[in-house]
Amino acid sequence: MLYLSKEFAKELTDSINSSTQSIVVCSAYIKSKALLSLLASVKSDVKLKVVTRWCKGDLIFGASDLEVYEICAEKGWAFGIDLNLHGKLFLIDDANVFLGSANLTQKGLHIGLAGNHEFGTRIPAGQADIKKINDFIDAEVTWMNDSLYDLIKSEVQKSKNKESLEMSTSWSKVIDAALNKPIEFLWVQELVFSTPSKLLRLNLDEAREAHDFDLLGLNLDDISEESLKRSFKRTRLYGWLRSLVAHESLSFGGVTARLHDAILDDPKPYRVDIKNYNQILFEWAEFVDDTFEISQPNYSQVLSLKSE
Repeated sequence: MLYLSKEFAKELTDSINSSTQSIVVCSAYIKSKALLSLLASVKSDVKLKVVTRWCKGDLIFGASDLEVYEICAEKGWAFGIDLNLHGKLFLIDDANVFLGSANLTQKGLHIGLAGNHEFGTRIPAGQADIKKINDFIDAEVTWMNDSLYDLIKSEVQKSKNKESLEMSTSWSKVIDAALNKPIEFLWVQELVFSTPSKLLRLNLDEAREAHDFDLLGLNLDDISEESLKRSFKRTRLYGWLRSLVAHESLSFGGVTARLHDAILDDPKPYRVDIKNYNQILFEWAEFVDDTFEISQPNYSQVLSLKSE
């Protein structure tokens, strides 16, 4: 069933309040007041995991609150970060999944404020769904501890105190290294659907190019080779490919096989579709020529990481 705004919030709250085993919360943005309100009646013996994005800008500009970790630590709830999280998902007792557009904020869930217009649904959680969620958590989430939190809190406060926020919305190398786990899994929607040459002649009426425009966060006023390279390097797909060939060169077929294994979607795309995605990926690897190099010693292309 599809729920609108307050209906979704009520169904979610009722399900959380009746939970007897476990709750998983995934939301790109989380505000402390909304978290306390939504989880106010959770039973003390329910195991709870909270996952959010916590890009530095989210905390500097107030999209999410630092205090969320302190609340979780006090209550004994696990708190984790995935810098690429955009989804909003609640798994209750491995039985029901709530999916929707609402972040865990007052406006998102109509908590004490006039809220946003949101949509959401509840579906029974099958074993395949639970496995996907657990795979995501195991592979992508960095679990917070007090020492890492102290580093993050200090860096955010220093950035807020600066008169200019220019160049301050990226984490320092120390924090970035702590938060960025090797990328093992991908969703099809995280793949690029178009070649760089297509995007340099952008046509937003083409669905595949429109997808890549959003995926890469492109700016209509700055479509150039350099902007495409910068944007591609910020994607999870780039991170996955870079890690894949960090220690060994792989043939086109080898990358295709690894890409097939990495896709979380169920059902997975047909192998011929994976091959087509990989062909596009190889064109991007050739395009980002400061990171990758492609050779063709025999019949198959071989992808390697350039020496730094």
